[in-house]
Amino acid sequence: MNLDALHTLADTLQSFAIGLGVLSGGVWTLYTFRSFHTSLRSRAELLKIERELKEQAVVTVDVDAAQAALPDDPRRFIQVSARLENHGNRNLRLDFGHDVLRVARVDTDEAQGLAATSVICSPAKAVDADSGTLYDLEYTVVRAGQRRSHPFWVCVPDPGLYLIEFRALLTGQDLRRPRTRPASKFPASRSPDGRSSS
Repeated sequence: MNLDALHTLADTLQSFAIGLGVLSGGVWTLYTFRSFHTSLRSRAELLKIERELKEQAVVTVDVDAAQAALPDDPRRFIQVSARLENHGNRNLRLDFGHDVLRVARVDTDEAQGLAATSVICSPAKAVDADSGTLYDLEYTVVRAGQRRSHPFWVCVPDPGLYLIEFRALLTGQDLRRPRTRPASKFPASRSPDGRSSS
């Protein structure tokens, strides 16, 4: 082999090595960029999910009940207190139906076990500050970090064992903006503060 052939072979090998190095560097850069970009996107999605979870309304409901009696009144009452607490970072509206509180008498039957024999439904009530009268409370708003208590009195026909159930509908609406409704479509109703609204 002569010197010119060896020089040509060395130039060819050098060109091949440089080309292979450039190609390897390009592949490595593309791989690193894609991996880094994917990890950034995954981290951003995870932060978004964590933020959404922190912005939820997290409500606990504690229901206490006790037997109550009025002097010179033979009827039997159950006094119920529903305490609502919002542990989340978003305000929550709870819509009360006509049966926000259900009280069911429970009887035992040897064949079937426990059975509810009669159900008493009670709406939520509030006192009108102007007239002192009771009216049905359609909804309540529990703000972030707030505790609210709603008392109920239910007249029961007989002594016995009663199951008490508190039910409210989570509306899921965004309470950061006030909601308006057309006056012609809805009848006048009372808000939780006792004022009439249309």
